[in-house]
Amino acid sequence: MRSLLVVALCVLVGSATADRKSQATLDALGHSFGGRGEKLPLIALADSDTKLAPTEPVYDAMQIDWDPLDPKVAFAADGSASWIAAGLMDTQICGMEGCEKIVAKARRDAERKPPYHATALVDGDQPIVLHVGSTGAGVGHGAAMTAQIDDAANDAVKLFESTIGDPSVFAATVSTRKDVVLFGTEATERFIGGDVVRATLVKWGLSFATVGGIRAGTTKSKTVAWVAADVDARAKKATKPAPYRLTVIYEKTGANWRIVQIHFS
Repeated sequence: MRSLLVVALCVLVGSATADRKSQATLDALGHSFGGRGEKLPLIALADSDTKLAPTEPVYDAMQIDWDPLDPKVAFAADGSASWIAAGLMDTQICGMEGCEKIVAKARRDAERKPPYHATALVDGDQPIVLHVGSTGAGVGHGAAMTAQIDDAANDAVKLFESTIGDPSVFAATVSTRKDVVLFGTEATERFIGGDVVRATLVKWGLSFATVGGIRAGTTKSKTVAWVAADVDARAKKATKPAPYRLTVIYEKTGANWRIVQIHFS
C-alpha cells in the first residue's frame, strides 16, 4: 500500500450548479489546505497514516488531483457545520499531443471508479476531520491511535461502541436524511440516503470491534460529533477479521445521535 501523507488540499472547485453554501464549504476546505496552511484539521487519516494536529501541509508524498469528483455536501440542521464526501483521482501529467483528451478520459474513468474516497467535517470554516483512503481492498489499520475523546462526544462514542458489534443495531442508528453517505473500500461503493445506507449495512452483515484507541470530538455547537477508529470487521462465516479504518459522523437530533456519514478504508 502506497503511503499517503496528506494534510493539504488545493482549492476545491465545485460544479457550476453548486449552491452558494455548498461552494463556500468547498472553498473553505480548499483554501484551508491549499498552500497557505491557514486552518489545518484536528486529525487527518491519510491511508494508513494518522496526522494529529498537523502544523504544516505535506504536498509531495503522493500526486493527487484535488478537484473533487461528484462532491456531496451536507449541512447540520442548525447550519453550524457541514460534511463532504467526494472521489479523488491521481494527478495526470501529460506533455504530449492530445493531452486534453487523455486527461478528460482519465477523469471520466475516475468518476466511475475513483482511486480515492475522501470525507471531511467542517465546523463553520474550520476543517475538523479529513479522511482520505485508497479504494480497492482497503487500507487496513494504521499505527495505533491513542485514545482521546472530548467530553461532549462521550454519548456519541458510547452509542458507537454499543452498536458496532451488531450490523442491524448499528444500521438502526443511521439518520433518515436523504443525504447520508456511506463509503465502502471499493471504488464503486458509495451509497446515498439513510434508507439505502441502513439496508447496505444489514446486507453486509459485518460486526466490528475497535483496535487501538478511539479519537472523537464535536463541533463547537456540540450538535455534530465525529468518531475515528481502526476496526476489525467480521462476517458470520469468516475465519478471520478484515482490518479497516473508519470514521463516522453523527448529528444530534433531539436527544438522539444519528449517523449522517460513514467512511471505511
